[in-house]
Amino acid sequence: MIINSKTMPSVKITAASVCKTKENHTPGMAFHDAFRAIIFILALCLFPGIAGAQLKTIPIKINVAAAKALEGAAVKAICTGSTCPAGKTCHDGCCIYPLGSPAQGNWNYIINSNCNAMKDLKLSFKVTKDIEAEYDIAANCAQIPAAGAQKINNTQGVVVQFNCFSKDADKTANTGGMVQYIFYISGQTVYPHIQYVSGTPDGLDHDWLWQGGNTFPGLQLPKANTLSAGYTVQVELGTDNNGYVNNVTFTVIDNHGKSYVLTAPKSGTPVPQATAARPGTLYPLRVAEFQTNVVSTNGLYVHFKSGGEGTLTYSSKDVLCVEGGAYEHCVNAGTGTCESSNAIYGALSSCCTQAGQSFSQSVKIDN
Repeated sequence: MIINSKTMPSVKITAASVCKTKENHTPGMAFHDAFRAIIFILALCLFPGIAGAQLKTIPIKINVAAAKALEGAAVKAICTGSTCPAGKTCHDGCCIYPLGSPAQGNWNYIINSNCNAMKDLKLSFKVTKDIEAEYDIAANCAQIPAAGAQKINNTQGVVVQFNCFSKDADKTANTGGMVQYIFYISGQTVYPHIQYVSGTPDGLDHDWLWQGGNTFPGLQLPKANTLSAGYTVQVELGTDNNGYVNNVTFTVIDNHGKSYVLTAPKSGTPVPQATAARPGTLYPLRVAEFQTNVVSTNGLYVHFKSGGEGTLTYSSKDVLCVEGGAYEHCVNAGTGTCESSNAIYGALSSCCTQAGQSFSQSVKIDN
């Protein structure tokens, strides 16, 4: 989820606070009528894990001019025997745009396929050492919290954001074409989400959130707010021949190899609490580029317990290449996710893949 650094609410949303009184309100939520508000309050009381799952937020804005200046200052470098194009630099053996900041928390390498729509994109995160959320910090969208930032003694959990960018998305309020495919780990429950942050051309709300009944039947994590070693979360973006995403499958594989699968509802599929304005169904968009962030929700910085590790793996029918960059060049989004963490992302295992093959990068939790 992403949020505007100037308007980010500083309040902490919990099920307990909402259930105490009907006068409390969740920042950023708007309900069409009182009945839906009552349903929401009841759901929070019965299922406290959804407390941070429902904010629809606005992204921070990256200074694209400054990023372009940084690229313009890049010196041509010899990289694996060849000269990098103007504006790019040799980093980890690949000619990429300068990252602008370390690959950590809310900033990772950007990946694309020569700015073409990526077909049948598959994104996965396999945990090799527990990724455990210990506490959150109100960091005001900073990648690393400033000294004296407010520490919150509990946590919203672990959020794996596969943040994609599309030229087809609506351009709502400087959101830059962002579409988020999210695994939200709260308590011992995993909630898959889709958020069309930039909206869709039809002007409807297609976000697939908690009210869509999207929990994995039979899945209970062994430890609260933790992705344990051996677990994998993956999302598969099935596409038509033109690259429009027309099928989205979320999968959790537990540490015994058992798979739990949910498919996002398509047009015409009944969705709990859906309305004409909020169908909550899949909208076909093409993905031009993406980055992955292992972070928090609701604009928070999450501190993960030191020692956690995992591997991010990406594949497509097409060639994928690491772009680097301080902003998304294909969509020219100039946006980023507000949430951050102490997760450190390693270099990609290669500069590009072969068509149909994959490459990967490490995730390690800093102190």
